[in-house]
Amino acid sequence: MKRDWNNYIKQNSNHKIYHSDCQLVTAVNAYHYLTGKIINQDSKEYRELAELGLCKHGSCICIEKVWNELGIEEDKRFKSYDLEKYLKKNCFMEVSIWHKFFGFHSVSIVDYIKKANCVRITNFKHVTTSLPGGWIFLEDLKPHLRLNPDNSEPRYEFRTYKIK
Repeated sequence: MKRDWNNYIKQNSNHKIYHSDCQLVTAVNAYHYLTGKIINQDSKEYRELAELGLCKHGSCICIEKVWNELGIEEDKRFKSYDLEKYLKKNCFMEVSIWHKFFGFHSVSIVDYIKKANCVRITNFKHVTTSLPGGWIFLEDLKPHLRLNPDNSEPRYEFRTYKIK
């Protein structure tokens, strides 16, 4: 499923009103990918989702409530050694990363170019390469990959979503 990510990538960078909403941004991006519908980060609906997920002032500890409200759910969890297999099948996935200044962070892979071995990501402008539009080579992304910090099993670096 192809979507136009240009506006979303710009919005993910410019409309940051909360400091701990990266999982919410990823959920809204997954919703856009799966349905084509857009929830702007400066909208009332987004603010209500931030309250529902309890991510206004700290970690988004109730992200499952947000997924339920959006009608999406987690599909698959996997580690980096399965990445290329899943990139061929599904070009939207959440990535759990670590950044030395921001700590654990959730970003979205929204596109993939196999020939160049690069992915387009949203919500992580700090490490995208000089390529325009949020692109990063997989070799540049790999040092940031981490197992998700929650205790649920199986632990993962990537996960995909589906409509309920």
